[in-house]
Amino acid sequence: RLRVENPLSSQKPYREAAKSAVEVYLDLHDHPLAEAAAAEEARLAQMTGEDRKKYRKKQRQASERKEKEEGEKKKADDAAAKEAAEAAAKDKDKDGKKKKPPAAKKEDPDPVGDALLKTSDPLGEAARMLEPLLRHATEFEQTHLLAFDVYFRKGRLLLALRAVNAAIRLAPLSFPARRNVVHLAVEVAALPADTRAPVRAVLEEGVRKLMDGTSVEGYAGTLAESATREGPLAAAVAAEAVGLACGAGRGAAAAAAAAGSAAMESSTVAECMEALAVLARMERAAGADTATSTALRTRCAIAHPYCDAFGGAKAGATAGK
Repeated sequence: RLRVENPLSSQKPYREAAKSAVEVYLDLHDHPLAEAAAAEEARLAQMTGEDRKKYRKKQRQASERKEKEEGEKKKADDAAAKEAAEAAAKDKDKDGKKKKPPAAKKEDPDPVGDALLKTSDPLGEAARMLEPLLRHATEFEQTHLLAFDVYFRKGRLLLALRAVNAAIRLAPLSFPARRNVVHLAVEVAALPADTRAPVRAVLEEGVRKLMDGTSVEGYAGTLAESATREGPLAAAVAAEAVGLACGAGRGAAAAAAAAGSAAMESSTVAECMEALAVLARMERAAGADTATSTALRTRCAIAHPYCDAFGGAKAGATAGK
């Protein structure tokens, strides 16, 4: 049965919103709130007493500012609704009858999403957000990249293989899709002994075809070589592939090279943000410091001097204009 809202799932605004939602839930699955709170406590424990006071003060000020803004917005909304109701009460239609006042605006009970973050099944929520994209936006590579991330975490490797095949068909030279080939190949090589033989055979043959018979180390190395002339996201993703295939040490070296040599001339802010997220993920997984992502952030700040996220030389220069 056709539904009016079906085409909406393939529109860019919907796809971008769904992508963000899936990524938030995946991050919540990877780093539950309890772990995040523990990490913050560990961070605080490393601070001096004076630094902790400053940090807490900043948090308190931000919370107070947020509460004030929400209060002012509610007050303004209430005033606008009251004014509209009074105007409607005075107004009359063509028959001389008073018009009905407009319906009261529904208040969002969870405006910042705190309740959504408390889900006990973030991976299930990610899959739920992915479903409309798989039904109505299969012509976009991003749909299949998201599908791979969800299915891989669920341990549904046959579906992950299907997702990476679909992404490669749409974008054969895609660095994220080829990184996923490496990720899947590494996982398939480490399948437990009790994996059903037909499943193992399909996965091994699927990975072999995707890598054209090369080893996973060779495939990742070729990917890294082809990224030397690319932008920061391609370079970071290729470095992550090297880390997956060859170990954290080789990955860290590739990431450092990527941070220092990625072509920034045609990079976008969004590309830089994604590249930084990839490097941060690698650093977190290896328990390493943030020197590599900091180096790339510095280059992003030079390439995009007006971007507040990178602390560029002209960040904030356009504020108020």
